[in-house]
Amino acid sequence: MKAVIRPATSGDVVLQSLAPACAWEGTGALQAELCSPASLDPEFFSSHPGVAVAVVAGDGGKVGSVAAYLEQPGQAVIYERWVTGPPQCWRLAFDKLLGELRRLNVRVVRAGTTRPVLRNWYERELGMSVWRELVRYERDLGGSHPSHDRRRGPAAIRPAVLERDRGALEAIWRAAPDHPSITALEDLARLFPARFAVADLHGAVCGYCFSYVENGVGCLKSVIVAPAKRGRGIGRQLVADAVAWFDELRVPSFLNTEVGNPVTHGLYTSFGYRRAGSFVVLERSL
Repeated sequence: MKAVIRPATSGDVVLQSLAPACAWEGTGALQAELCSPASLDPEFFSSHPGVAVAVVAGDGGKVGSVAAYLEQPGQAVIYERWVTGPPQCWRLAFDKLLGELRRLNVRVVRAGTTRPVLRNWYERELGMSVWRELVRYERDLGGSHPSHDRRRGPAAIRPAVLERDRGALEAIWRAAPDHPSITALEDLARLFPARFAVADLHGAVCGYCFSYVENGVGCLKSVIVAPAKRGRGIGRQLVADAVAWFDELRVPSFLNTEVGNPVTHGLYTSFGYRRAGSFVVLERSL
């Protein structure tokens, strides 16, 4: 009997909530093989170097796949988690994936999740630990108040011109290196509709906000204001610009922010965002 994917039933041995809708049937032994990341997502991996592993049964059936992309030199992020069937499929896939990342001199691998079961599996089976714990906020259409105007503040908000602004943007990012790099944001802008706005104060860039839309949902990805310019309402102006852009496109949106920062929590709720759970980023050294 060849391996097939079928709807899961209550009697199946699967990692519940990791692959809740499918189960694996087959008689052949399982093995993990490298495959092309483009077979999982051609558009994404056309601009993100990556590694992918397929789990196949000895009778020729594909059981699932897992992938990671190289976020920056020495660091990878787990991207795809589609592995069905018995729990050993997951270990087989991830062991092969981590081995290949070591061969590529990756030193740190990270994975993000909103699901407690998946977090527990990463911690128990892969030895990962929490790197950052974030709060997820979501906003429906029309959630902002009319008084939230990007023009109300000391800075002028304009689109970024990377040829001219890159040096200032890189300097601001270095003050908050936990945020995605400017290069990573450029990669996202090549893949999705994006808004890269900067705050210009007396001719100098003092902050930026990057947002994008994927599958009809907006993501407020990164907002940073230079440390010396904080407390003046510039961050509010940048968020107002992103919210106005989402409203112009008529899309809902979400963001993730640090747990222990009540100032930003109050800022986002004032724009109509509501708390919608947590997002945990785990990591481990290789």
